[in-house]
Amino acid sequence: MVKQQRWISIVLLFVLICLGVFLYRYNLEQSYILKGDTVRDMLTVLRLYEDKKITLIGPPISFGQSGTRELYFGSLHYYLGMAGLLMGNFKVSYAALANTLLMVVAIPAFFLLSACCVTKTWQRLLLTFVFVVGPVTVLHTRLFWNPSPIISLSVFFWLCVYYSYRKKSTSLWSFMAGAIAGIIFNLHYFAALPLFIVPLLRMKQWKSVLLWFMVGLLLTSLPLILFEIRHEWYLTQGIMHHVLSGTYSGNMSLLQRLQRIDLALLIPYGMYEGEFYYGPLIIIPRVVGALCSIGIAVIVLRFRKSFFFLHVSYAVLLAMLLTAFASGESEYFMRYMFAVYPMLLLLMGAAFMHYRTTTVIYIAACLFALMTSIHIIMTPSDSKYGYLSSTTLERASTVVQKEHNQQPYNITENIIGDARATALRYFLERDALYKPMSETQYENLDALFVLTKDIKKAKKEQRWEFTATRGLKKIKQIAFDDDTWLVVYRQ
Repeated sequence: MVKQQRWISIVLLFVLICLGVFLYRYNLEQSYILKGDTVRDMLTVLRLYEDKKITLIGPPISFGQSGTRELYFGSLHYYLGMAGLLMGNFKVSYAALANTLLMVVAIPAFFLLSACCVTKTWQRLLLTFVFVVGPVTVLHTRLFWNPSPIISLSVFFWLCVYYSYRKKSTSLWSFMAGAIAGIIFNLHYFAALPLFIVPLLRMKQWKSVLLWFMVGLLLTSLPLILFEIRHEWYLTQGIMHHVLSGTYSGNMSLLQRLQRIDLALLIPYGMYEGEFYYGPLIIIPRVVGALCSIGIAVIVLRFRKSFFFLHVSYAVLLAMLLTAFASGESEYFMRYMFAVYPMLLLLMGAAFMHYRTTTVIYIAACLFALMTSIHIIMTPSDSKYGYLSSTTLERASTVVQKEHNQQPYNITENIIGDARATALRYFLERDALYKPMSETQYENLDALFVLTKDIKKAKKEQRWEFTATRGLKKIKQIAFDDDTWLVVYRQ
């Protein structure tokens, strides 16, 4: 009987992995969001590969970009993306391939981790189901974005921490947890902060836990440490500068920020949006978030004799507070929760499945999460949210290559406000024999190509990219199927 249950669990886990791969890869070319950080980093990876360069630092940190001290994350993100892009001949959808592979391994690891709070096999499978199909997992596994791999990596971190409480080889599991924490820190400093509370809470075991955790952390942080040593601790000084001088985060009071702490409990089920807009199917009253908070408090009290569960609760609470305080005025930065995301789901699941009535509600929430994820993967990027699909951008790239006459040319757009036209630039730098001028070179051009959805608006704006080269005149306008135009200006 035990063997039969084990085989059923293995088969169902395999089904969940297949379902996950489908959700993470289906329709990716048409729905991939080529904007902002995602396409900026993809273009950087392409340039690193073509120039045969190696870098120890990665994408810029958001709060340092508008000041005189620009700061950076580690470079691991670039090389994860490069591995996938090389396998797919630099097709856009392959940039997130490493995320998919990490999730394939993280799914059975999450099932093992679920034993920390529920014992019945069907409950563990249900918890794994919502981890696999939830919109946070699905959306970010499909994106090439430096916080995205943290979702799967955090599963391995917490599994190592759990085993460090349960197994005899505490030092080994603590070392592995520290090594994974270092990798997560490389990807996103702020998101990794709640992880460090766990070894600090076990200070009494400093030889077997804290010391080995630090050894693992330092080992995987060597690239950043090397960069710091070579550049006189530039990143450390820059972070301290911004922390001490303060950074602009809007006019919301601390109380207003704290009032949205419950969003961390609703976003995983698609009841509110995170940072990428996909349009929730329905908006759930915020009182639901308050009820979820009460339920989690109940389950924490139930497991109060478990040091692991209490320490996890402290880490999750810290992450929720930091995220509520540090998020923007109009957006909730769910990425700050990624390092504790698996434990957040487990806390909520254990709380809801404590009673039969709430178990039914929880199952309905899980199914709603799946519906939201299906909505995400079926929504094309050139929908009402205004992004252009990779298909349209590739067609525009082909037209530019046919239209230009080997003289200096450049590109711009006024669709999503990216004057550098980074998304179109990626395809041209990847495919064109004659590359466009750089993002800062708009003077002395022979031709300028403007990607727009409103030709009149593009003409009225008269931005620097349009006026830097005098005497440019509109020669033609080329229409695409999705109400997008490529306007050609020449001398």
